[in-house]
Amino acid sequence: MNRFGPNGAGIYKKTGTNNTGEKEEKIAFINDAISYCGPGLFPNSNGDCVKDLEDHIDSSDLTGKAECLNDSLTKDSNDFVKDLLANFNGNSEFNINRSSKDKIFRKNTNIELNGKTTYLPGSSLININISTGRLSNMSSLAGIRTILHEYIHADMFRKLNTKYSINGDLDFKQTFNHFKNVNFKPDPQHETMTKLYLNEMILALKNTHQKLIPNEVKYYKENYPLNTLDNIYEALAWQGLKNHKLQAWLDKGKDTIKINNTINTNLSGLTKNFCK
Repeated sequence: MNRFGPNGAGIYKKTGTNNTGEKEEKIAFINDAISYCGPGLFPNSNGDCVKDLEDHIDSSDLTGKAECLNDSLTKDSNDFVKDLLANFNGNSEFNINRSSKDKIFRKNTNIELNGKTTYLPGSSLININISTGRLSNMSSLAGIRTILHEYIHADMFRKLNTKYSINGDLDFKQTFNHFKNVNFKPDPQHETMTKLYLNEMILALKNTHQKLIPNEVKYYKENYPLNTLDNIYEALAWQGLKNHKLQAWLDKGKDTIKINNTINTNLSGLTKNFCK
C-alpha cells in the first residue's frame, strides 16, 4: 500500500529511530513522494500534491547558534543566497536537510570539521551537518561563512546530479570536470568553489555583516585601516578553503601571506555574541 493518499500514512514524521534509521526513512519518504507526486511536489495529510517549501529546505534539526545564524543568513540575505536557495524551493528535484551535530569528522579520519555536506547518489536529499562544538567557538560572521560554504556544496551536488540543467549548470559541470581530470585535482569541489563562487561568497559576507552587525562594521571603519574589512571578508572565505591543497591557493602567491596575516590578527576580534 502506498504511504500517501487517504489510506496512506500522510506526510513525513520523525520516527524516533537512531540517526541512520531516521536518514534512511527520510530518503525513502522523499523518493516515494517523487513517485507519487513527481519532482518538487509533496503530499499533504490529505494526499494532495502541494509545493510545500518547508519540506524542501528543512532546518528543524538545526539548534542554538546554528539555527540563529542560518535564519539570519536566509531571511535577510543578499540576492546570491536567495538565488542559491531558490534552486531547492518550489518545483525542485532536490531537497536539503540541515542538522546540528556535536562533532563532525572528515571521512576515515579524526579530523574535526566545521560542517559537512553529503549526497547519496540516486536520491533527492542533500544533507548538511553543522558542528555545534566548532560553531560555539567561532565569531558570528565565521559561523555564517560555514553555513554559506555548505550551501554552496549543496548547490554543487545539485548541479552535478540534476537531470534538468538550467542557469549555467552545464558550464559548472565542465569546470568541475576540468578540475577533476587535471593533475592538481586533489579536491575538485573546493577547487571549483574558488573559481565560480568565491567572489560571491565574499560579497555575501560583506552584505550580511553590514545588515546584521552594523555597529561592528562602524567600529572597524573608525579604528582600522581602510581595507581591513574587505581583507577580513576575503580571509574568511579562504579560511574554509586554503587547507585543501588547492591550486587556486598556490596561485595566490604572495597574497596568501596577506590572507594568513588577516586571519591571525583581525578575525579574533569579531563578535561571537550576535546569537546568544
